[in-house]
Amino acid sequence: MNWEANKRKRFDYLLKQTELFSHFIQTGAKEEEDEQGTSTSKGRRSKGKAGRHRLKEKDEDKILLDHCKAEKDVEIFDKSPSYIQVGKMRDYQVRGLNWLISLYTHGINGILADEMGLGKTIQTIALLGYLKHYKNISGPHLCVVPLSTVDNWVAEFNRWCPDFRVVVLRGNIEERKQWIKNVFKDGKSWDVCITNYEKCTIEKTALKKVHWSYLVVDEAHKIKNENTLISVIIRSIKSTNRLLLTGTPLQNNLHELWALLNFLLPDVFNSSEDFDSWFSSESCFGDGELVKRLHDRDSYNLEVDKGVKNCWKWDWVERSLYGNPVGQFIRKINSRGIARCELCQKDINYAGRGWKSLEQHLTKKLHLDNLKMRKTNHSLSGAFGAKLDTHQGIYGLHPMFKSSAELKQPAPASLTSFQDRVTNMESMVVAFTSENSLSFSLVPKMLELAKTLSDDKKALDSITMNRTTASYKTRFGVGKTFEEDLIRCLKTSCFSLNMDESTSSNYQKVLTILASYFCKISNKVVVRHLSSLTCVTVNSEALYTKVVDVFEKNDIPWKNLTSILMDSCNVMRGSKSGLETRIRSQKAPHLLDVDGDTCHHVHNSAKAFCKPFDGFIEQLYNDLFNDFKWSPDLREFFQEICTMLNIKFTMPQRYVGHRWLSVYDVTVDTLRLFDGYTVFYVPWIDEKIRHKYLISVVEVYHRLGVSESSRARILEIRKCLLKKNLTKDGLERKKRIVGKVFYERSYAKMIMGLYSSVLPLLKQFVLTFEMKEPMIHELHEQLVKLFREFLACYVKPEILKSATTSAKLKRLDISTTANFLKADKMFIGVKSSQVIQKNQKDVAVKTFLHNVQDAYKNCGLTLQNKLPITNVFLKAVSAIHPDAKGHTCTLIYLQKLPSLATNVLEEDEIENYDLEIRKFQTDESIVELKDDERIDVWWGKDGIVKKYPLLSKMAQSLLSCFHGPQVESSFNIMNDIIDCKSGSINISTYNAIQNIKYSLKATEKTAVEYYKKKDVLHEKIDPHLCKNMKTACKQYKEELLKQKLINEEKKANLQIKSQEKTVSKRKAKELIEKAAKRARLGHITSASQKTKGH
Repeated sequence: MNWEANKRKRFDYLLKQTELFSHFIQTGAKEEEDEQGTSTSKGRRSKGKAGRHRLKEKDEDKILLDHCKAEKDVEIFDKSPSYIQVGKMRDYQVRGLNWLISLYTHGINGILADEMGLGKTIQTIALLGYLKHYKNISGPHLCVVPLSTVDNWVAEFNRWCPDFRVVVLRGNIEERKQWIKNVFKDGKSWDVCITNYEKCTIEKTALKKVHWSYLVVDEAHKIKNENTLISVIIRSIKSTNRLLLTGTPLQNNLHELWALLNFLLPDVFNSSEDFDSWFSSESCFGDGELVKRLHDRDSYNLEVDKGVKNCWKWDWVERSLYGNPVGQFIRKINSRGIARCELCQKDINYAGRGWKSLEQHLTKKLHLDNLKMRKTNHSLSGAFGAKLDTHQGIYGLHPMFKSSAELKQPAPASLTSFQDRVTNMESMVVAFTSENSLSFSLVPKMLELAKTLSDDKKALDSITMNRTTASYKTRFGVGKTFEEDLIRCLKTSCFSLNMDESTSSNYQKVLTILASYFCKISNKVVVRHLSSLTCVTVNSEALYTKVVDVFEKNDIPWKNLTSILMDSCNVMRGSKSGLETRIRSQKAPHLLDVDGDTCHHVHNSAKAFCKPFDGFIEQLYNDLFNDFKWSPDLREFFQEICTMLNIKFTMPQRYVGHRWLSVYDVTVDTLRLFDGYTVFYVPWIDEKIRHKYLISVVEVYHRLGVSESSRARILEIRKCLLKKNLTKDGLERKKRIVGKVFYERSYAKMIMGLYSSVLPLLKQFVLTFEMKEPMIHELHEQLVKLFREFLACYVKPEILKSATTSAKLKRLDISTTANFLKADKMFIGVKSSQVIQKNQKDVAVKTFLHNVQDAYKNCGLTLQNKLPITNVFLKAVSAIHPDAKGHTCTLIYLQKLPSLATNVLEEDEIENYDLEIRKFQTDESIVELKDDERIDVWWGKDGIVKKYPLLSKMAQSLLSCFHGPQVESSFNIMNDIIDCKSGSINISTYNAIQNIKYSLKATEKTAVEYYKKKDVLHEKIDPHLCKNMKTACKQYKEELLKQKLINEEKKANLQIKSQEKTVSKRKAKELIEKAAKRARLGHITSASQKTKGH
């Protein structure tokens, strides 16, 4: 064998491998060279000249540019890009940028190696700038650099590309903690994060939570050992692209080179043994020509199998066994007497038995099963898009030792570019969203779900789920798991309930119960869904039976129930036989009296305020909404008019009659659009008197500065509106609107001005106490404040001043008009006052002021009668606010709490509780409650709980009391789930869905975040969840069987004849259609025969 010839042949083969890298980025067909030059920084052609670069790189750069031109979406620069400010990049730096862009375009990571001071930093910044300005990818990017260069990197970013928002991760442990919380986790206030190797190691947890767009590692030789801590950490950081910067030689030895290549392309350079086995025999470096092409190194001859009984023979891998080429999977690695099966990932020791060892492995069941599995799976192309023909050149057949068989390799197939693959995925997501009529707001959540599911592809591939499966796994799996968890918490914690009844779209009466309790895990009060039940009859007795069933079925102790918040209707809170009265008298005598739903009381007071105006303005709101609801052409014309008046067009808001404070929102919106209505409804004014009211339109034109051309277009629109054929109802509706917008314009504007000025007092209270965080401790103070501020609008100050306590406010005489301010001195708002000043002699003004007096009187009396401003518990619970300590009244109120909430403390704890509250009053070491801090979180702090365990227990229990109606938010989605369609879900599935929604909301996590595992192979799954999910199908079948037996028993009792199968709704429709068709054909046939007979 000619050693030198074979040596050259081996290195020729290795150099061929480097051509694969070239093909990897050459996805477009070669274009003919454009003699006019390459494109400019903005994509234009230019007559660029070759600048500073080494002659031997010229051809390489030219080829690279040619191939990049073939990609339509790749920008090629021949001069410094426009987004690089202050200075300009040199020619060789621009060429380096083009090379980096080409790598990015084709989804390849790379190493930028150059001598110190030649601009690796600016080339990196230019690449990131290209992504920002050309690809709309501003970040996030992570740059891990040496400590000494951190400030230089920041300065370079600010100098060359200042539109990047750069942050630095550094400082002591407290500074870093605050920085991560306030800056880093936000993610919206920065584009590039720069840190050093030490801080990267310390704060690895935070850095791993971000999926980085580009991970840049400066001084890449620091990760040349893949086993060092910094190398392991940097490898674990998720990123779409990676870039290494180095000024040292790429390799000091082969393994260090492999470590860098493995970091960049782990799928390609996945085995260091294979890599070493090809390059380790460095005797081949003796050839002078090859030394010039590679490196000057001393040659030596390494005999891998020296001293082994049975040395490796290359003809082994040319054999076939059962028709399968041995060399397809067997690899010789750089270890004495060891080969490796890449299919089974097993090492084979052939030193003792030689070929028989390989043969034995190839005939084992494990290998044959893996081979069978591989054949039945879809094959994937290699990393370079090329496959080796095993019959032409087997991997194990080393050209150095077997010259008779040449390794032939087909040209690699072109790879689809990374950007094209991304485009295809985006198209799939958008098409799926449209196909299934999903909301676009779900798209980011769908992507997050898909990415998380793909973390465990094996489990994902095994999932099969249809509609029925999803339904019973929701009920008996996930929903039941959350329900069981809630029941366990309610058995050990004091809790409060919020319940209400509503009617679904399929006319079912549904009772929904929410539970609020202090969670020991999250250290705060959480609200969760306890149950949703259907009710045939809605009365206090039937509802009481349902609630008792829930408690007894789940063995929930009544002694843990602290309070119930319900609507103030007789069924719920009737003093004699209401639901709350029944529960207090028969099950929970310790139940706290929170005096009903104060938010409903405020809504009812708004209704009383509006009553004297006889629905005048409310009817206008309904007419405006209905007028545009069914007329797309009217909406289009009105939108055009609003554009010319410089008014933001929106559909008129709908007024909801049973929620009286919705009148405020509609009023504000109508006032904003009122000028538009004035111009729009002119065509329906009676022609005989139209000229009298055009002055209102002219006033709008002058005030808003409407141009002559816009006025002309408005006239054209009016002509089109006059030609429109209207229904009788539509014409009557427009006459009513015209009457209030023009004929009674002053009266309408005065009422709207009053509503927009007075009702915010009531609206703000409702918004405050419909918040989710606990505020029961502030309820009494806010009730008194609301009542006082409202009375100040119309009651004489000296009368109001005499009511110094809440008890006196409750007894204050606000029904006598002598205690009122004069009508013109009452608060009516600026808008109403302006109208009155312009129309003082108008009869409508007198009528309006009279109605204002009645409105204030009605609303004030309603607030006085309904608001629990003298409730003993609400007064006492206000003392748990940390800012209230240090006052005698606070001590008195805290002493009352155990006698009011008798289920919280045991008898032997009351004495220690009394000592704790006294100590608490004078404790100066307690941290203050911050403005943005929840009070339940404050009472859950370890320091407070350990120092004042009984006081904390009392505070935590009372803060769980509902202060506003949260159950109504569950009704908002009920009609989206339970409806009259045949495909809708039943109440049991709806109940499970609500359990899941509220439980996830309590954890403040999405479903993906809640179930996502950092380590899918080793992190444990909730055993309760596993049990319920695995037995869900069994439970579903048992439920179906039980329901079937119940139905059969009913039929037997009623002596109903059994049929094979009950006809479904769809089948019945088909049978009726077929019968009608037969009758119709029979009639036609009969008529035809009679005609022939005649």
